[in-house]
Amino acid sequence: MELKQQLQLARLTELYKAFNVPEKQQKLTLAINGAHVKDPALLLADLRQVQKVETAAFETAVSRWSFDAHYLNIITKPQN
Repeated sequence: MELKQQLQLARLTELYKAFNVPEKQQKLTLAINGAHVKDPALLLADLRQVQKVETAAFETAVSRWSFDAHYLNIITKPQN
């Protein structure tokens, strides 16, 4: 079995560098398109598919994910 193409997958630290995420924001709870990432250490990303990385506020006063008021959200490009 062979891959159709080789993908360059990046670890979370490489994603932070590519999108200039400040060190303080790197400590926030992580989500992809608003969905919580339980174990960010296992994340591998295709940087070509990441549109932007932004901080977002939790919609409710108390979050199930974190005690912080904000989280780091990775926004991916829409899939065709």
